Amino acid sequence: MISLLSIFQRLALVAVMFPTLGLSAQWAVVISERAIVYADPQMSASIGFIAKGKKIRVGEIAKNNGKVLPVIVSKRVAYVRVSDLETSSKEAAVGSRSERMLDRNMKNMGRNKYGVVLGGGISSVDFPQSATTDNRYTIFFKGGGFRAYRELHNSKTGIKGSLLYMTGTRDQEEINYIELPFDFYYKLVNTRSLELHLFGGLSLIPFAEYKLGNLFTLNGTGYGTQVGSELLFKLTDLNFHLEGSYQYKKLQGFELPENDSYPEELEPAMSGLQIVAGVSTSF
Repeated sequence: MISLLSIFQRLALVAVMFPTLGLSAQWAVVISERAIVYADPQMSASIGFIAKGKKIRVGEIAKNNGKVLPVIVSKRVAYVRVSDLETSSKEAAVGSRSERMLDRNMKNMGRNKYGVVLGGGISSVDFPQSATTDNRYTIFFKGGGFRAYRELHNSKTGIKGSLLYMTGTRDQEEINYIELPFDFYYKLVNTRSLELHLFGGLSLIPFAEYKLGNLFTLNGTGYGTQVGSELLFKLTDLNFHLEGSYQYKKLQGFELPENDSYPEELEPAMSGLQIVAGVSTSF
């Protein structure tokens, strides 16, 4: 038989855990992408988040000048921003809203990330016919651009595309190009805070430029391929990327008028390692 002391202890525990929820509780559904859960009303420390569309029970009395509402998380009182919630005294009202949001999320099963990247790498440049005395040498390329990711809901695979501008110089020679790489990736590791991708794809080079000092400037195009891995660190609003890959590119269309000093056509092939770092946000 349960003693009176045990009953009083349980009632005291309930009173401590539900100081504001008690009889003045209401239902709510999370309407933001991630509702951050705070340990105190002043929102000085976060202890987690609640996903969009989740139905929860919160108190009716707002704290911190009406900014947060109390909620029970892991048997303790925590706080959620009022702006992250849609509240109602009726469970059915938020229930139907929650179901509509889940249905909408299932219909819109894609997840996108957009960001900027910077990087560089060492490439071996090989000319079948060269405008200088060196047919083969190494050159450092650097540059950056924009990147977009697209993946299906709860999928281990996705695609990414980039728009990059890269430039490299060696003595009097300079090579510049605009690159459009398209990659398919597989998530080898996928946790709440970390992802590891293996990827491979093709690159289109709609514009390339070869300069030899003040002697001439040639324009051309090209294509390529790449394989590598990408590490992604996921924070609340931002993702940080670190990528390493092996690159191969073939440039073509660098043509000179008939002359006695230089080849009429230059078609260098470039291969080497590239490191890229970037930051993105999810939509």
